[in-house]
Amino acid sequence: MVKPIRLSTENFLLFSVMIFAAGMRLWNVDSWTFTNDELSALNRLNFDSINNLLRDGVSIDAHPLGTQLFLYLWTKLFGISEAAIRIPFVALSLISTYGIYKIGKTWVHEHLGIIAATI
Repeated sequence: MVKPIRLSTENFLLFSVMIFAAGMRLWNVDSWTFTNDELSALNRLNFDSINNLLRDGVSIDAHPLGTQLFLYLWTKLFGISEAAIRIPFVALSLISTYGIYKIGKTWVHEHLGIIAATI
């Protein structure tokens, strides 16, 4: 006999928050033009090697090394369209939303975790 899957209220609310958050972040993700900060980061990717990127692209600017290196490798694989550039950052923001929920739940109460993730 197969037991039906029961979804707790907490899990339902968390699932709803995560779906809403994903929808808000992915809505027309490829229709917005690049911001000046994104254009600045993309402009520093025009190097033929990682060594040149680090020497001539990262050392002269205040942008984080990890982000520039990630964007360099990511754009080599997926191109420089608005959606291709933004998708990994959308994914990280959704992971952060879940992380905020877990912190609130662990430190205070599950209700606070849901509220914090919603905000």
